[in-house]
Amino acid sequence: MRPTSQATTERRAQLALYLDQLSAARAADEDLNAAIAGADLDSWELSQLDDALVGATEAWQALIVEGVAFQIKLQTDLGFAVPAAAMSGEDQAEVRELLLGDAAVGLALLEETQREVNDLVLAGEMELATRLTGFRNKLGQRVNHLRGQVDEQDFARATEKSEGYCEPKEDAEWQSAEFRPRTFATEGPTPPPMERPQARLLEQRTVTNESRPIKGWLMVLGASICLWAALILPRIMNNQPLPELTVSDVAPRQEIRQVTSKPPSLYVELDAAAWRGMSSESRLSLLDDVGQTASAAGYNGAQFTLESGESVGRWLKARGSELID
Repeated sequence: MRPTSQATTERRAQLALYLDQLSAARAADEDLNAAIAGADLDSWELSQLDDALVGATEAWQALIVEGVAFQIKLQTDLGFAVPAAAMSGEDQAEVRELLLGDAAVGLALLEETQREVNDLVLAGEMELATRLTGFRNKLGQRVNHLRGQVDEQDFARATEKSEGYCEPKEDAEWQSAEFRPRTFATEGPTPPPMERPQARLLEQRTVTNESRPIKGWLMVLGASICLWAALILPRIMNNQPLPELTVSDVAPRQEIRQVTSKPPSLYVELDAAAWRGMSSESRLSLLDDVGQTASAAGYNGAQFTLESGESVGRWLKARGSELID
């Protein structure tokens, strides 16, 4: 098991004070509603926060904890952004760097949370994916508001800086069992990983299988080989990389700002003003158009976001198009 990445460690270090406050409140069995003043959470998100603080190990739950800490920190830091005339030049520069750092962390959390949403979608966990998307949208709204507090040059710097707070794209694999909110502090031993339900079920299945007659094993093995030869082998032999699609390939429409290909999914950035001016029918038509092109090119899904990072829709080959409120 690889250790927590440097990017994750540095991102959490920016939020350390607020992560520790959340952990301390939960350890003291205090009312979390008081500890999360300033964060926007529904009942499901609050429940997941509580579960994560007592040891739940899913990666997306870890991101909810970080996202809550980010919201609290941002509200605190925005309180320092008083009119420039009331601050010295040195204070203005300090607040500017503070908000730039917040923007970098927020953008990184948006990226990491989107990756978790994608994994949940691919795993068929659509309800969880939808709920996590709702939480991500709240982070996107905070980042979008923050963008209005800094100039475009600073936000561009924040975007570049956020890359250092994200898992490398080629190695973006969470080790969720490593997440322990109470170990965000720099001191103290790391508790042993919790037993994963998947590992326990696998062990039970192995013990059960070992008790089966040899004849049953041979039948299963033979069937597996036949299935692999009939279905999987031809796909491997004919496997070709999916084409990289661009805006002009997908749909040369004014609503689409950018298209990024990350097989087996497309990521489509939409113009916020144009999107908000469209009816629900027009929005679904746009998603269908992109989905038809994506399907023809061999893609399984497409995610649609605004410039702020807010997710507004998705297309899945197995389910079709749907809007995200």
